[in-house]
Amino acid sequence: MTDPTAAGDYASAESENLDSLYEPKDWLLDGLIQIMSGDDSAMSLTIQSAGATITGTLISRNQYFSRLSEQMGDSGSPEMKDVIELWRTEMMAGDARDSERRANGGGLRSFHCIHMRDVKIMSGGTTLNAPLWRGTTEDITGWTLGNF
Repeated sequence: MTDPTAAGDYASAESENLDSLYEPKDWLLDGLIQIMSGDDSAMSLTIQSAGATITGTLISRNQYFSRLSEQMGDSGSPEMKDVIELWRTEMMAGDARDSERRANGGGLRSFHCIHMRDVKIMSGGTTLNAPLWRGTTEDITGWTLGNF
């Protein structure tokens, strides 16, 4: 399989593994992420992942990348601007593939990543606050609505 981390190879890797895109680990969490995928949607959520408790606000992928782009774009680095443009291109290509799949009667793609803002990560007595957090849904072992 193609390395999905290599620039320009994401679409190839995704198309080689489409079957796994339709089988979420937790259909209820996947449905919640699907509902929140609208640009302005947000909801308080607490999850357990890799032994840590992560609490914050669930946001859409587009909100996450927009905020991340703002933070990273402030660096003034031309290379960072190229990375941000690559992200935007990949997101638009993924959205186009999803629209085509739905138009052809295909199922909705499950979400393999979850995006949150205003996050508090608690692990082993240590608390870390972060403006943004992204994790894989496969690593989530539990979740609840609301935060603390």
